[in-house]
Amino acid sequence: MMTEQQAAAANPFYAGTINGSPYFTLAAAERIQKVQEFNADQCLAALELPHLQKSVVTALNRRLGLLKRQGRA
Repeated sequence: MMTEQQAAAANPFYAGTINGSPYFTLAAAERIQKVQEFNADQCLAALELPHLQKSVVTALNRRLGLLKRQGRA
């Protein structure tokens, strides 16, 4: 079984556990909202996930660009 820390490291959209099983944010709007708080490592990890919505990929790339311009990436 995966710990909370392992789940969050593997998928930055980790939202918690329900009945001992990991739960992840799936809706594009919720994912885009979470991206606003991601650091560069979380953005890169998220971009590796399969089947991301196009709007989420766009939000992740924009966040990475912002972090780079701020010198935090």
